[in-house]
Amino acid sequence: MDNEEKKPNYINFFENKNLKNGIRINIHTPEGALKAIKEIFTDNKPNFIFGLENQKIEKYEILIIAWREWLISGKMTNIKYQHKELLNKIFKFHFRQEDHVICFQSYNLDEALLMARINKKFLNIIIPKIEGSIPINTSIIATYT
Repeated sequence: MDNEEKKPNYINFFENKNLKNGIRINIHTPEGALKAIKEIFTDNKPNFIFGLENQKIEKYEILIIAWREWLISGKMTNIKYQHKELLNKIFKFHFRQEDHVICFQSYNLDEALLMARINKKFLNIIIPKIEGSIPINTSIIATYT
């Protein structure tokens, strides 16, 4: 009996057999990754939302290029954005945090950018603009875990 592993005599309601250290371990296909992104993005409320009044971006490609440059050099030389420090913090979060979704929505565009990290892989997805109670001329950055 001493050599046997003792089973806990309680039920862990928070245990998730699909997660190990915050990483979804059962994802092996693009469809699985998209399903995980949908679960994180639609089933959870945002952890943080940053509203940026009168701040817009011309196209999301600028953010993706800035992200790649930041990964390589730690700098963002190609971006002219007055909230560079906020973007730097978002990129650090994106690099360090396990499975999550970051939503960028510029008020002047008809779509939103989702930058996700699922199972240690980075994915970028363009979706239709999120409708809701967002103030006029306000862009948002939101994080979901």
